Amino acid sequence: MKPATGVDPRTRRRAPRPAVVPRDTDATAFTLLLADLIGRIPGAHAAALVDRDGESIDYAGTLSPFDIKVAAAHWQIILGELDRVPPLRDPRHVVVRGLQKSFIIRPLADGYSVVLVLSTRGGFAPCTRAYTVFERALHAEAGIGRKAPGPPWTPVLVEHDARCRPRSLRALDAEMPQPTEVLGAVMGLGRGERGFRVRIVTGVETMLVREPGGAWYADEPIDSTGHLRRNR
Repeated sequence: MKPATGVDPRTRRRAPRPAVVPRDTDATAFTLLLADLIGRIPGAHAAALVDRDGESIDYAGTLSPFDIKVAAAHWQIILGELDRVPPLRDPRHVVVRGLQKSFIIRPLADGYSVVLVLSTRGGFAPCTRAYTVFERALHAEAGIGRKAPGPPWTPVLVEHDARCRPRSLRALDAEMPQPTEVLGAVMGLGRGERGFRVRIVTGVETMLVREPGGAWYADEPIDSTGHLRRNR
């Protein structure tokens, strides 16, 4: 039986210990959001929120502040160049694989973007829910971007068996896990994803999806008691 965690512990054991890099500015609420996003994208080392002028609003990760800010400014310039080419205008997602590092650039509304720096082969599996969670939190915190359409994907901590079938789930702000019953597997998901329709002991039914990085999400906002949040 696996412990209650949003990320597979076997993945965590393989990951190198991140270096502590001194910041050149005080941490903010954006720092926490960016750090959470890094933890949900396989192979991500750093991320920055950048405005339309290439100025980094904030950053997080294990690269030096200078390196992540330069990378963010550079890729914001590239986005501007893409907008001058009609077939490439208004991209939703830009992925660049390099010999030493790779990058994901995700444009937001009003000229903002989030830029992630990854290992060479990191982050190319689908992690759409990770971005949905980040963008929703960013919009709630500062009105940046837009509310993502679709299900209100909510991060949860899941205890699962060797076949990745959920045994219990726990909201991030809950102390006790809620036992779950698997009703069936969800088909048609992306590469490396696993999905299940489950019933929580409280009677709530929801879909749980595990993304390739090991993070789990519920398609309903679950509160700390295992019920649906009604205030969203």
